[in-house]
Amino acid sequence: MDQEKCLVIVASPSERQSQEFLGKCEEFAEKLQIKARGDGRNAISLACPRRSRIAGKGGRGAGFSASLALIDEASRVTDEIYSPLGPMRAATNGACG
Repeated sequence: MDQEKCLVIVASPSERQSQEFLGKCEEFAEKLQIKARGDGRNAISLACPRRSRIAGKGGRGAGFSASLALIDEASRVTDEIYSPLGPMRAATNGACG
């Protein structure tokens, strides 16, 4: 599947953990010879080819319309973090662009 302008949200129990997860994504991108950089919109983020992005979320927060939500260490994510993820994804129904 070749998609453009997708936003993937990484939800973790803490902002620091989201940063760690995005760091691993950055290392993986480098192995694929993709130049890693922030997206310029979010403090915890990674811009990808074809204008797709990965953004980390730790603690409270909403306001994203995401194509995919990844929950890192789901058993430790509180309802306060988990609850906004459904509406974030519902806005796009998983579609990109």
